[in-house]
Amino acid sequence: MKKIFRNISLLIAIGIVTTVCISCEKENDDKHIVYVAGYQINENGVYIAMLWKNGAAQNLTDGTTNAIAFSVFVSGKDVYVAGYEGAMAKLWKNGIAQNLTDGTTCSATAYSVYVSGKNVYVAGWTS
Repeated sequence: MKKIFRNISLLIAIGIVTTVCISCEKENDDKHIVYVAGYQINENGVYIAMLWKNGAAQNLTDGTTNAIAFSVFVSGKDVYVAGYEGAMAKLWKNGIAQNLTDGTTCSATAYSVYVSGKNVYVAGWTS
């Protein structure tokens, strides 16, 4: 049974890796900071949107509603993450969520975020 659970965990981990976007920035001492956006599944089977910074995990959502983070972009000291929670497209800036849709549609997702100067661009869909 442990082997089956381990294989399922591996498949889940592979699924996470295929749905993440990595962004890097350089520190002053020539070390790189690596950001990864994705999700983890909690004990209730709910997807939790996550951001990892050099392997340290940060929950973006509380695990009450399915949520996935698809893209991360670093601009200066700001970290932007695009994804969804429930039926709403979301953008997190420095861990603080911003709804991009009002929840009146069946579903919406933000798949990508890009920042140029003071302009933030988000690509996604709604139905």
